Amino acid sequence: MIVDKELEDKIVATLAAALGDKYTVVGSWGVSPDGTVKGEETPADKVAIAVAVGAPQWDKYLVPSCSMPVAISIAIRREVAPTAAELETVMSPISDFLMDLQLDFEAASALSTDHFSSDGAQLNGGPPPTFSEATNIWRITRSFTIRGVPAKSTT
Repeated sequence: MIVDKELEDKIVATLAAALGDKYTVVGSWGVSPDGTVKGEETPADKVAIAVAVGAPQWDKYLVPSCSMPVAISIAIRREVAPTAAELETVMSPISDFLMDLQLDFEAASALSTDHFSSDGAQLNGGPPPTFSEATNIWRITRSFTIRGVPAKSTT
């Protein structure tokens, strides 16, 4: 098992549950459905939310604890949010998720998987929302680090 993929799947599922059926959350490890090109944005993609988890960075040689960087990217087409109100609608549950990770051990622990025991998170922040006239898209990025201990696979 690729532990960063497993953690990413857990974060994607957690965010998808928090956001409901209105928005789709994808991960960098996820495979796109047949007939679609992964990562290609189209005008039909009013809101795109993506999660990417990096490889474990180990604390020391032969010490099992590690940190894994996580990035969340949100892209919102201006025609969906001409007044920018959708920025808050989309970001509110994501911000709640992030604050819970930082402030509540149970929230970070809930990201544990079969092969990774999550024992904490540290928010790294992110820049304010930016608008690109070239793409007609609002972009927001947030990053954080998950700490924990991967478990060696028994299979």
